[in-house]
Parts: sequence; structure tokens; C-alpha cells
Amino acid sequence: MRLLFYTCVLLALAACGGDGGGSAVDRAREHIASADYDAATVELQNALQEPELAAEAHWLLSTVLLRQGDARLAENQLRSALRQGWSADAIMPVLAKTLMVQGKTDEALALEYEELSAPAAAQLLAAQAIAVMADRKKNRSGEANTEAQVLLASARGYAPEELAVQLAESTLLVREAQLDEAWAKMQGIVKEWPEDAGVRWLEGQILLLQGNTPAAREAIDKSIELAPTTNLTDHIMRALVSIELGDYESALADVELVLMHRDDDPTANYIAGVSKFHNGEYRDAITTLTRAQRVQSHFPLVLYYLASAYLVERDLDLAERFAREFNAIELDNINGANLLGAVLLHKNRAEEAMTILQPVLDRSPGNVLALNYMANAKLMVGETDLGMMLYAQIGQLVPSFEIHPLPQVGVFGWDDESHESDMLGSTYISGDFPQADLLNILNHLARKDHEGAVDAAVSYQGRDPGNVAALNVLGRTYFAAGRNAEARAAFERALYRDPGNTSANWSLAELALADDDTGAARAFYESGLEKHPDDLTTLIKLAELEALLGDDYARLRWLRQAARSNPAFLSPRLELAQHYIGTDSPESIPPLFEKLHPLQAASPRVLELLALAQLRLGESDAAAESLDKWIHEDPGSAQAYYLRALTASAQGDQATLRASLSKAIERDPEHVLALISLARLARSDADEERFGEYLATLVDIAPETPEVLKLRSLKAHDAAEYDEAVRLATRVYALAPSTQSVLDLASLQRAAGHNGNAHLTLRQWIARNPKDVDARLYLANELSQAGRTQAAKNQFLAVLEIQPDNATVLNNLAWTLRKESPSEALQYGHMALALAPDSPQVLDTVAVIEHLGGEHAKARERLRLAMQVAPGSPTLLYH
Repeated sequence: MRLLFYTCVLLALAACGGDGGGSAVDRAREHIASADYDAATVELQNALQEPELAAEAHWLLSTVLLRQGDARLAENQLRSALRQGWSADAIMPVLAKTLMVQGKTDEALALEYEELSAPAAAQLLAAQAIAVMADRKKNRSGEANTEAQVLLASARGYAPEELAVQLAESTLLVREAQLDEAWAKMQGIVKEWPEDAGVRWLEGQILLLQGNTPAAREAIDKSIELAPTTNLTDHIMRALVSIELGDYESALADVELVLMHRDDDPTANYIAGVSKFHNGEYRDAITTLTRAQRVQSHFPLVLYYLASAYLVERDLDLAERFAREFNAIELDNINGANLLGAVLLHKNRAEEAMTILQPVLDRSPGNVLALNYMANAKLMVGETDLGMMLYAQIGQLVPSFEIHPLPQVGVFGWDDESHESDMLGSTYISGDFPQADLLNILNHLARKDHEGAVDAAVSYQGRDPGNVAALNVLGRTYFAAGRNAEARAAFERALYRDPGNTSANWSLAELALADDDTGAARAFYESGLEKHPDDLTTLIKLAELEALLGDDYARLRWLRQAARSNPAFLSPRLELAQHYIGTDSPESIPPLFEKLHPLQAASPRVLELLALAQLRLGESDAAAESLDKWIHEDPGSAQAYYLRALTASAQGDQATLRASLSKAIERDPEHVLALISLARLARSDADEERFGEYLATLVDIAPETPEVLKLRSLKAHDAAEYDEAVRLATRVYALAPSTQSVLDLASLQRAAGHNGNAHLTLRQWIARNPKDVDARLYLANELSQAGRTQAAKNQFLAVLEIQPDNATVLNNLAWTLRKESPSEALQYGHMALALAPDSPQVLDTVAVIEHLGGEHAKARERLRLAMQVAPGSPTLLYH
């Protein structure tokens, strides 16, 4: 659709020149109007034999060829028309568009406009701007938009009111992702040219990009209605929009018109194939989609629908071939992975299917279709109890859903239309998996009919007494019914038959934990690991047990083993990443996610943890990229927008910062951190009304949050209510003692005139936190300003014991001692100068001390050096 956008926006304005001078040309015009291009071509070929009609015939032939999508031959006809005297004003803008469609950007840019009329020159320059924007090479180099801006500036110089210029400017705004500006401009254009087909067409494209597909189709409908002749490309575009809306009948009607004239058109065949597929005409869909394979690079869903249709027709080899081709192109497509998993299940290759489906569940744990296929796979490999748990998960996700045995066609019934997109392909899956008994048990449990569930499980196990999986199912059913003793007996019988059975072991561990017997639980887990040392579930369960016992070291050991021995699974990596975030070890997170499957890499949880790590590492650009991907995956996430605001703040991008915070609270009006940030921004803007509104909301939803109390203290300070500000800051300090909260409290105590209390607060904090450099420096500077030189010196010296090479501290110490002990001050100043010889602050301090000692020439030379670094400094100029 993106490629069609740039092609059609160029061709929409192609006009048809002057009046025809002969009957052959007149008849050709009538045929063009009815889209009978073959008949029009015959008439125009005849007209070429008459010299007085040849120029116009070439011109009209170019129109026919453009409407048929043959830009190369259209170019030849345009050049012939120009040679034979047809209007350059008419030809040159269209020739530029035709060259653009062929990718001949340099040739389009070489066309000269100086001899054209002002309107034609503006049209040509606008067409050249569009050509630049559509050029892939220029886009890769980043030159496209800049060149387009230059060309459009020239076009405006000739005829800024020209429609072609207006549309090209709107297109540039779209390309620059300024959709709001493009839409505002487009509304003005629509108001001025409401009956222009090209205007309505571009209006439809912008609406599509805004996600307003129904309105987009209305605009495209209007464009087609207004077009003077039938443009098949417009019908293809409308059919694509209809496909997106699920209106397959309308899509088929549009492309059948196209196929009447161009039966081999690959895009039209693609749309027809999709429409027939959804109408249940699978064999016809295969025939039509096969003709569309030429455009599979633009429309990879050709392969998806071919695979689905062959699956319905039970041609599993071709279904697998096309499903694999689709997955190779669309590595992060959930539907494609589900489809391939289903095909492999039908070929009785359950292990392969599970490998394909696991990344889907890592990306989207609630994907019901993937859960169903994975449950089927578990049943096929004999992990019946695990399949049971997956089906139970489906029941929790969709409580109203009644699970049925897998019939010959159709995995299960589905009544919730909101999940229709997740079910694409589900009605075409068939199979013969042993699940009727299991689903019967689950349906009893879903209805809270525990006795019925137990009877069904006993019956199921009784028909195959030696089946360990059936014993595990019986145990899980007893457990769900609250009959723990019988559950334990069933699991013990399973272990007797299969010592080391992982399911039985961790089920018995779960029962032990229900009795608070952590020792027994550990023994069962470890027993399972003896036979299956890499079992992911057991390793994760052991990690959870260590977390329960508070042994973080042991928990990490199990998680690392789980990640190392199960590289295709995401869950242990997520647990480790969460640990590293909590322990401030962000550098350990990116390596965890380096070799993920594309589906896993696009998981919102992965993107969130990766962005948090990148933010803490100061990699704001990388964090912004991760968060943009998260927002694309989950546009409803308030947290994603909040974190995007943090990256924008780090990048100094105020516009994105404010927009992201606004979007965060649109999605979650009670997102506390976003509201706090907005309140701070409102205060910095001196917008008391908005600051008050945000703070009122925060007080309502999180009154005792330290950050909210801090904002309240600032509000009290702004209102000169200093004692209240101190009271609130004291509360913040009590709830969240930190360097920042103690400095805030001391600052407010000073503002209230309580200098003694401020010093006492700082000294008490420093006594408990003697290595807090920031607190000592704050106190030292306060003491220095108060003229308490010796006390300030003591604090500076204490900091130097911690950070002996801190040039700033040495400089401040020198400045503090400059009057009372100039020789000692000069010594510290030289030490600072040795560490930071080009620092204007240090040079200034040493110069002042030298000046006070009468060494004016030395002082002046140091100040001259300092001013080379900071030439506009008022302090240096004064000194």
C-alpha cells in the first residue's frame, strides 16, 4: 500500500490535454472514459497514421498506458508527443511522474522547467519533489526530504496556489510523520477543491495512516466517483482498504473490474484470492493467489493465504512450503508462526510445532490459538497433564468459552468477535488428537463440578491403568477438587511407574508447599532434576522456592541454569533481567536478549526491560528505539509512553517529552509517575492552574507517596507557607531518607529561617552516612557562605579523603581559604590546577588568590587563559 501511495499520488493529477480533432481520437476518448483500453488503443493506433492527429494520439496513448500500469511504454509515447508538437506544459509534469514510477529519479530531475508557463513549471517541480521522496536511494542516504523541500520552495515561487504544489506539500508532511499538520493542510485543500479526485484520494491516504479506515474508504469512494475516467489503480487501492475492513465482497467487485482489463495483474489477483479465501472458495483462491506470487515481496500474505488454502485442501506438503516461505519473510508475524505450527501438527511433527509456537507464547502469553496448538502438541507427545494445564489457561482467559474435542475441521468454537484476528486460520485446522476425555474433565472443572471432573478423570485413567500421564491428570483433578490426599496418592503412583517424572515431582512439591513443607518441596524438585537436569519448569519452580525462602543467590543460580540449558525459552531471561533492574546492574541485561527469536525480541516485556537498562546506561537513543517498538506493539501502554518521555528528557526533546506524558495519562489517568512529571513541568512553566490540577489528582490517588508530598511542600514554599513546606519535607525525609530528601529539607529549613535546624539536619545525616559526598559538599558550601571557614574546611577535607582527585572540591576549598589562609589556599588551588589545567573556574580562583597576594601580572595571565575558554563570563571580565 505504501508503494501504491507514491505511485497513485503522482498519477492522480495526469490530465488529458486539448480537444480531439478527428473521429478516431473522439472514439478513443469515449473508450478511455469507460476503461475499454484495448478498443482505445486500436483507435489511437489508427489516429497515428494521420499526421494532424499523431501528437494527440501519442498523448492519449500515454494516458492509456499509464492507466494500465505500463510506465515504460507511456514514457515513449510522451516523448513522441513532445517531439510532434504536443504542449510541453501538459507533457513535462506527467513525464516526470512517469519517470518516477520507473525509478528514474535522476532523469525526472533533469527535466527543465524554465521554458514552461508558471503553472506548468510549478506542477513539474512538485512532481520532481514527489519523485525525490519516492526514491529509495535518496531515502537511505537521508537526502530525500531535504531535496523535496528545496524543489517545493521553487514550485511555490512559480505558482504556490497550484493544486499539485499543495498536494506535494501535504505528502512531504506525511513523510515527515507530521500527520496532524498534513491533515490540517488537507482539510483546507478539500475545502478549496472538494470535487477534485486527486484531492479526495490523498485525503483517503492520510486517513488510512491515521488509522481511520472507514473514513478513508469514504474518501477513496468519492475520489473514484469524481474521476473523469476509470482509473484501475484507484479500484485496486479501494479493494485493499476493503480487505482491511473485512469487506471481501466489495474488494472482489473492485478487482473483478480490474481483471476484466488486466487478468494477469498480480495485485488484483492477490486481492481476489484473499476475498475468495474468506468466502470459502479455497480451490479458486489457490488458482488466483498463484497468479499473484510475483508481488509476494510487497504482499507477503500471498504466501500465508496459499498455505492456509492448501491446508484446507489437505495438501500438507504445499501448505508447509508456503507457510515456511511466509515465516522466512515475516519472522515476527504471530499468525504465520501459528499457521506453520498447525501445519506441523497435522503432519504429526509435534516437537517441531512446539519449537515454532514457543516464541509466539513468549511474545503473547494470552494468544489463545497458540495455547490451543501447544496443548495439542503436548497431548501428541504424551505430556497430557501439561496439555490439561494449557487448556485450563484458555478457560481462564475466556471464561465463557466452552472447550470442545477437536473435530475433523475446526479446532474449537469461538463466539467472541473481538478475538477474530487471533483466530485467523483456526477454522481450517484438522486433526485426530486424543483430547476428548481431557476436555470433558476441564469442562466439569470450569463449571465447578468437581465430582463430575473426578469421575471423568477416574474413568480416563481406569481405561489405561499404566499410563503415567493419565495418573498425573487424575492427580491434578483431585488437587483442583481440594482432595489433596488422593492427589498425592495419584502422583506417587505416577512416580512409582516412572521414577523422576517431572510432572509428578513438581505436583508433589506443590502439595508440600501447600502444607508449608519447603524441605519436602525442594526434595521433589531435585528428584525430578536428577533424571531431567534441564527441565525448564522444575528449574523455574526451584528459583521460585528460593525466592520464597529469601535466598537470592540460589535463586539466581537456578535461573541462570534455566537460561543456559533452555536457550529457546524467554521466561528465565525475563526473571534475570528483572533481578538486574532491581539490583542496579543494567549492563547485564542487553546480553540476555541478544540472540532472541524476532517474535521474542518484540515482546513488550523484553522491550520494557531493555529500555530501562538502556536508560540507566545513558543510552537514550537506543532506549527511544526500544520504546518506539514497544509502543508499536502495545499502543495502549501508559508505561511505554511514560518511559518514552524519560528518553525524550534525556535527549532534550521537550516536544516529545510533553506529548508522551500526555499520551501516558490519556491511557491511564491515574499513572502516578506521569502525573508527577506533568506537575513538575507545569510548575516550571509557572502554570499554577495546571500544577494545582495535577497535584489535586495526585493527592487524591497517592497522598502518601514521597514525590507527591514533595510537590505539596514546593507548592507551600511557592505560597510562602514555609513552616508547612518544612513539615511536608520532613514527612518526605521520614518516608524516603536519601541524599536528595535531606538536602531538600535543609534547603526549606533555611528558607523558613531555621538555619540552625538546617545544619543540625545535615550533620545528623552525615553522622549516619559519613561517605555521602553530596551532603558534605552542601554543608561545606553553607558553612563557607556563613563565614565559618574552619568548619567548611573540615567538611571539604573529609570529602577529599573519599575523593582525593576531585578538582572541584580542591577549588572550592581554595576559594574558602583565600582570605584567612592565602598560602594554604594557593596550595590547594595549584593542586586543582594540576588536575584541571583548562578549567576557567580553577584558573579564576588561583588568579584571585594571586591578585590578593599582590601577584597581579600572574593573575592577569591566568585570567587571560580562562577567558579563552569562557570569553563571555561576567565574573572573569570583572576580575
